[in-house]
Amino acid sequence: MAIGTVVFYPNYIHNSGYDAAAEPSIVTQNYASSGGETTGAAYDLVDNRRDARITIDTSGETDNFNVDFDLTANITAANFVIVDNHNFQTASAEITVGYGGSAQTIASGYAGTLNNALALLTLSTNVLRKPITDGILLINFSGTRTAQNFEVYSTYESDVGIEYTADVLMGEIGIGASFTPSVAPDINLIETQHFDGVEVRRSAGGQNTSFKRYGERKAWALTWSYVSNTDKEGFQKVFQITEGGRYPFWIDLGESATPHLYYVRFLQNALSVRKLTANAYEVTILIESEV
Repeated sequence: MAIGTVVFYPNYIHNSGYDAAAEPSIVTQNYASSGGETTGAAYDLVDNRRDARITIDTSGETDNFNVDFDLTANITAANFVIVDNHNFQTASAEITVGYGGSAQTIASGYAGTLNNALALLTLSTNVLRKPITDGILLINFSGTRTAQNFEVYSTYESDVGIEYTADVLMGEIGIGASFTPSVAPDINLIETQHFDGVEVRRSAGGQNTSFKRYGERKAWALTWSYVSNTDKEGFQKVFQITEGGRYPFWIDLGESATPHLYYVRFLQNALSVRKLTANAYEVTILIESEV
């Protein structure tokens, strides 16, 4: 598919800061982290490893819960929440979001699997209703919110009166302000077969044996050959929030009519910006998908 309008979804949680010994917390339900801990911070949700998941003890129950983020500083103009590698459909969970204990109006929600186009969800009384396909969930706020406390609320499938049908699993949560450049990149290179996790060893007799530690990575080199100062500042903000390649983020490359998300990381330590005129710049980014 052709690359179109790109949307960056950087995770502001690390930039805003939090008490790693206590945040995020799970309220009104028991849980277990991937390392076996049943108390303390739900660190799986902020460790930048979507495959390390927290388990909420909800199977067969009607006790709802929320994931609470008490951050050190405000996230300014937050407009999205992403929950990655979840099983909300399997668990019959429904989702809404809040800030500082108050409801945040949701504009839209999309669900599906990473690296594929997402589907629009049913929104009723500000709750995203089942089915929320297992995988990744993108929640867009109505407007923006500047706050340092955010919540992701889960309820069982109350509209048909059943309990949670499985323990809820979640791998990563991102909260932040998305950035959409005003134009699409006009020069791009997509590397679709990057198998650096495959190693081939040859014996003294010439026999090859292969080992696979992980599968395919995708990599992109994208250039916007003419952007405004406002767009340039948007790129710089994303690069600041992620601290270059330190923190991964989600990106929609505009390949589909609905969001089509990848989990990526910058491959560059400095953002490539070339000034053309007083208010025109060329910007190039290098990104690679996480495995």
